[in-house]
Amino acid sequence: MILALLGVILASGCSPERSVFVQLISPGIGDSLCVAAYGAGQEVFREVYPADREAGSLVFLEGDLVVDEVRVIARSRQAGRVVAGAAGTADFAAPGESILRLDLARCVPGDGVASAARLITNVPRGGRLHAVDADGDGQDELLAGSRLFEPADGSTIALMSVLGDALTIVDDNDDCRDDIVTQNVIADLVTDRPTAITLEPGAVVVRANAGDGARLYTGSASGFGPLGGSINAAPVTALVAGDLDGDGDDELIASGPAGIAAWRGTAGGPSREDAILPAAIRGEPHRLAIADVDGDGSLDVVALGNDELKLLLNRGDGFLELRPTATVPGLTAVGRLIAGDVDGDCLADVVVVQDVTARIFLSTGTTWVEGDLGDASASEVTLADVDGDGAKELVAWRPNGDVVSW
Repeated sequence: MILALLGVILASGCSPERSVFVQLISPGIGDSLCVAAYGAGQEVFREVYPADREAGSLVFLEGDLVVDEVRVIARSRQAGRVVAGAAGTADFAAPGESILRLDLARCVPGDGVASAARLITNVPRGGRLHAVDADGDGQDELLAGSRLFEPADGSTIALMSVLGDALTIVDDNDDCRDDIVTQNVIADLVTDRPTAITLEPGAVVVRANAGDGARLYTGSASGFGPLGGSINAAPVTALVAGDLDGDGDDELIASGPAGIAAWRGTAGGPSREDAILPAAIRGEPHRLAIADVDGDGSLDVVALGNDELKLLLNRGDGFLELRPTATVPGLTAVGRLIAGDVDGDCLADVVVVQDVTARIFLSTGTTWVEGDLGDASASEVTLADVDGDGAKELVAWRPNGDVVSW
């Protein structure tokens, strides 16, 4: 699908008109397309389009801002989660002379995992570590406990101890900027307008569109359901969402003491369908992560239970199969589980924090091979695009407070 957008900046006074023609090539996934442009370090344009929009034009009125080039960032989102993206820079020129083509992709190839970690800053330990693109510029900020800071130099952007510990990061109002969800508020860091909510202690939260609109879903000791509602009363300790079958609606998978259950996204909303899951694991509680492990374009599920890491591979039709060849035993005392492409091969890898050590399992597409992080001490880990190149880096928060990246 080609979405052709014409971006024009009109020079002030009697200067001639200059423009950049931006051609976006979308993989046709997600429910919205976010486009933003920056010149001279300032945001000059931001708009959200339906994912099926075929063509249109963007007009930037320059005013007093005079720039020679513009950086354009495009992101496909599904219920506020980034599912594909691209970014590029072009010089302004006479109309028709400057063309910027952006191919939105699910992943950006990288150079592998660095052999040694880079120190970003030091933050006294306490709370969780999250990646937050609060301003929507395509480069993540980091939230360590209550401190939001720039990964480039460690400079503090804001201290948010009043909000409480972040449970998850989502774009809850579809403005293409990440919001912070805590037990009591959804915080929009740009407009500074927190929305009051009430969640149980220890709740898990995702944002999904299971066919009846994008909304927050929560799991807790009281069960699982959309914010303020209930679908199932069984306690939930882990929750993930993603479009497993490619129909544009998210599936939801929840786990708790009674085992794992699944809901298919339908036109009427989520519908219980445990057959999505392999029968062998349904009765066991698991930690969960969702990502494309084998690089086929379909989301897979990573499950950690009974001290084993397991791959639930998507057959391509939205049903998951257990792959014994990708089972890693002996994972006890795990405090964190994340999945995503760390080494830049577009296959989702897995990182766990076991005791106070990060362990990385690199995907081959059919199994995992444990990698070497060097000094891997860590209390918290996350994946973040700290340099704005589109690829994710592994970030760890160590027991001594050091925040480092590979």
